[in-house]
This record gives sequence, C-alpha cells and structure tokens, in this order.
Amino acid sequence: EIDDVAGLAGDAELLQKIIEAIDFQEMPPEDEPPLASEVRAKFLADLGSLRRQASGPASFAHTPVRRMNRFQYHNAVTDLFDLKCVVFPLPERMMREHNGYFQPASGKMADVVTVGSRPLGKSQLIEKGLDGVAPFPQDLRAQHGFDNRGDHLSLSPLLMESFLALGQSITQSRDFN
Repeated sequence: EIDDVAGLAGDAELLQKIIEAIDFQEMPPEDEPPLASEVRAKFLADLGSLRRQASGPASFAHTPVRRMNRFQYHNAVTDLFDLKCVVFPLPERMMREHNGYFQPASGKMADVVTVGSRPLGKSQLIEKGLDGVAPFPQDLRAQHGFDNRGDHLSLSPLLMESFLALGQSITQSRDFN
C-alpha cells in the first residue's frame, strides 16, 4: 500500500500502469467525474517525471564502432551502383549458382538448380570481378567463424586509405559503366 508520493516514487512499474490508466481514460472510474484536460496533462507530466526518477539513468551496453566486412561492402557497392556483375571475386563464398535460377520477377521457382561449392572442388566457377579492382584483405574470423563482429572490424588509418583506394578503383574500372 502506498501512503504518499515518496512511496510511489520508488516503483517505476506501478507508475507506468497508473500513467497508462489515466492516459487511456480508464481512471477515474466511470461513476466519478472526469479530469479536466489541463489537470490530466499536468498530472501525466508529473507522473512521467516521477517515473523517470524511479527508473534511474538508462544504462546501455557499449557498442563498438564498426565497419562493413568485405561481403557487406561488396553487396553495398553492387546495390548502390546497380551493378550486374561481381565487384571483386570472393573465393571463400560458399555456394555458387551456375544457371541464373533466381528470377523473382518471373514468380516461379526453377525446376532444376545447379550450384557448386568452391571449398569442395577447384573446378567450380570463380567469378570475374571488375577490371583492375582487388578486394580488400579477408576479414579475421571471430569465434564460431563469424566475420561481422564489431569488436573485430576496426578501422585503422591504413585501412581507411585502402577503402578510399578501393572505392576509386571501382569507379575508375573500365567495366564500371
């Protein structure tokens, strides 16, 4: 039971329920006179202030600044420039489709799908990239093989320069247009 405002100020969850009941006009009850709109607004503002005090400062987990990995960079460039070719070869990419089965505009799935797996055989297709464009170095693998963890994708000045050079080589490639 709450006897005063000090007792109410320590329970953020209860304050939220009270705010919602007043805001959705569930309180006061139907057999009581309704609150004037100015009184309701002031009351909600005061209760909101109490709730923020009861909740305390928000604590957020540290999120490291991260860059794109090479797959994300490749996909971003392909999408941004609406390229119909591979920007640079990614030999570690697992599955490769050979017959262009993915045609969402047709609304149909192919009857036969031919794919290859590069790690399982050297005879699989290695796509040719844009002329004169080399990918940036392969990203380090984190735990369980992931290469998109923010704490592993740092951005040194040297890497920033290589990104700039890579971007210039992409736009200056004779295959770009």
